[in-house]
Amino acid sequence: MKYKIRTVEEKKAIWNHYKKHGWGATFEKYGISRATFSHWKERAKDKKSFGKNFLERKVKRRTILQETAVYVKQLHRKHPELSTEQIRKIACKKQKISRTTVWHILQGHFPVHR
Repeated sequence: MKYKIRTVEEKKAIWNHYKKHGWGATFEKYGISRATFSHWKERAKDKKSFGKNFLERKVKRRTILQETAVYVKQLHRKHPELSTEQIRKIACKKQKISRTTVWHILQGHFPVHR
């Protein structure tokens, strides 16, 4: 099954089903892996570090300069033969960024902030 991002409400329903019916029935109904449950259990034990709702995802957001993102896109348009690493080396003259960040910019996945 492909990885699916679930809402907090869906996770609560799955967690409650798990508490009532166990892992086997929950896996059959929702297709959740044991690894996911062990991860949720660990967060449930340590609620203080995750706040009141341990089922919420903590997403780390990094920001980059908008001019850097525009520059990366322009480089890719001018030189489509360049690899992501080559574009990163050129773009790092404006702002230090990773190869993954360059890939995200080119795919349109990366949030760009001013």
